[in-house]
Amino acid sequence: ALFLGQDRLVSSSDDGFVHIWDSRSTNYSPRISLECVSPCNRLSISHDILAVPLDNRDIRLYSSLTGEKLHVQRRAHTRAVQCTTLA
Repeated sequence: ALFLGQDRLVSSSDDGFVHIWDSRSTNYSPRISLECVSPCNRLSISHDILAVPLDNRDIRLYSSLTGEKLHVQRRAHTRAVQCTTLA
């Protein structure tokens, strides 16, 4: 999980979903859910852009504010992508 400022955090899982949570909410459900269709256990963020490397070799970029998919780099590597860093 990564913290996004004071009141939000993002989590990812082997279930293929990324969830963005609002810590001020009392309903215990994510504010935004992103279906990635492949396990995604490593995240990075910079300037409200969330990079999600996937086990299916794709890399996806999302807006952490709206959940909008900004870019998909398909089959970026020959094996599962293990990490990303936005620079």
